[in-house]
Amino acid sequence: MGTKQTVEAIKQVKKGSPKQNLLKPREHFVHANGVRLCVQERGPANGPAIVFIMGFACQLNAWPATLLNKLANQGYRVICFDNRDIGLSQKMQSIHKVDTRLAFIQHRLGKRFKANYTLLDMADDTAALLDALALQTAHIVGASMGGMIAQILAAKHPERVASLSLFMTSNNSPRQPLPKLSVLKEFATMRGVDSKEQDSASLAIERWMLLWQAIQSPAYPKTKAQLRVMIEANYRRSYRPGGAMRQLQAILATGSINQFTTCIRAPTILIHGKDDPLLPPQNAKHIARNIPGAIYYPIPGMGHDFPEALSPYFAELIIDNTRQVKARDLSYRNSLLMS
Repeated sequence: MGTKQTVEAIKQVKKGSPKQNLLKPREHFVHANGVRLCVQERGPANGPAIVFIMGFACQLNAWPATLLNKLANQGYRVICFDNRDIGLSQKMQSIHKVDTRLAFIQHRLGKRFKANYTLLDMADDTAALLDALALQTAHIVGASMGGMIAQILAAKHPERVASLSLFMTSNNSPRQPLPKLSVLKEFATMRGVDSKEQDSASLAIERWMLLWQAIQSPAYPKTKAQLRVMIEANYRRSYRPGGAMRQLQAILATGSINQFTTCIRAPTILIHGKDDPLLPPQNAKHIARNIPGAIYYPIPGMGHDFPEALSPYFAELIIDNTRQVKARDLSYRNSLLMS
């Protein structure tokens, strides 16, 4: 879809969006692929399931509540979870000591190295999560690293993925353009802060402030006060600098996933900010060219985050994509598994 059509569609959705009922998520834990995962659910338990896979170093609460509530109010069973090593999910052990800076160079050279886990393991986590929730099939939404995991899942387990909605993601190829230097600079300081260090919380929060300011949407920026509230809430819920580093190493160790991307046959949409400083739009364009029938939605003024103002539009895109499959049959199959 072209930029002009996207802008007009966003305006129309904003005009016609009613207020959504606020739904308190149901939180529980499941064991999947040998990992204890924290899961939150909204909406009817017998509705068509949508599973959201979050990106690097972000907890499940990074998904906009407005987006999740709109889908739940439309009758979907909305499922979010903390990836391994982040949030309230299981902390993994560092069996392999990895130099992250060297790992970045190896990734750019197309070389493989041993990490504590890879994105393939995280895709297996998601497949096992579907098993734990008695879901034979689900609609999958992935953002950034979560979008990479979603692509692997859709290729390895095509029968499990009814539709695929990818936000600001990549095929993780070393040939893709680098992030802006300003963003790489902030990532270089994200090694974490020792919890025993004086004022460790304030130091960690300040570093996250700088990173979010570097990647957020220029047309929909949060104020410093809004960013601070968000980051402080995330810090209180969980602070896992070691987990974040292992996730980054997993991305680098996995290398290009283009061999998975080209196998995807699920109805696929790609939503990507035209002003994304972390993963430039060329990433989404490349994926769209490699998945038959994939639709690319470039979003003017969007960076590498989820602007609250765009949540109603994002929800409509996801809903439209799920309607390309027989949602009634999907709900019926899952209800049989749950009985």
